[in-house]
Amino acid sequence: MDDAANEVLKTATEVILKPFTKVVGDAVGIIGGDYLSEYRQANREKIQKKFSKVMSDSNAKDIPQPNVTFVIQILEAAQEENRDELQDIWAKLIAAAIDPAKSTRYRREYVDIVKKFEPLDARVLMALDDSKLSPSQRSFFATQYKVSEDQIELAMKNLVTLGCAIDPLLRVNGFTQSIPNVSLSALGRELRHVLQ
Repeated sequence: MDDAANEVLKTATEVILKPFTKVVGDAVGIIGGDYLSEYRQANREKIQKKFSKVMSDSNAKDIPQPNVTFVIQILEAAQEENRDELQDIWAKLIAAAIDPAKSTRYRREYVDIVKKFEPLDARVLMALDDSKLSPSQRSFFATQYKVSEDQIELAMKNLVTLGCAIDPLLRVNGFTQSIPNVSLSALGRELRHVLQ
């Protein structure tokens, strides 16, 4: 990984976000300000380690000065997340924002989308493709992830709500029915691309 990229991440974390967490911690005061600050710091440290691994694995070279605004925006949102699977997504999103091979495809709206993800939503997004899974995507993913079809349906519904997937509707006898398969929208395909 390029030292400049790692330095930008450290700078954004240490210089910019410490005052942010201090202000929030001061506002919360005795009701947990110290705990919130420590919680966020621990999450930032985990994400930084994951980011370093992502960058190391990507063999990205010659990282130009990244857009610090993007990195700060991502870190402000990411510091609230303690679930490992979503921390991986945040680390990949930071890498995408600064890696020249992906940064032209980075969109600010990805932060708002990922903030609304549950871990299962992220897994489904990364696994969805245009192939027809039998008997349906819901059944296939429920079996693969060992969850109920209802949980998969909720993940898919969230992806549709966030604009990452399209759920074609079928009108039968005047009633609208959901087809048991969804497809990624352009936004979903692009988000998945920057996260790979």
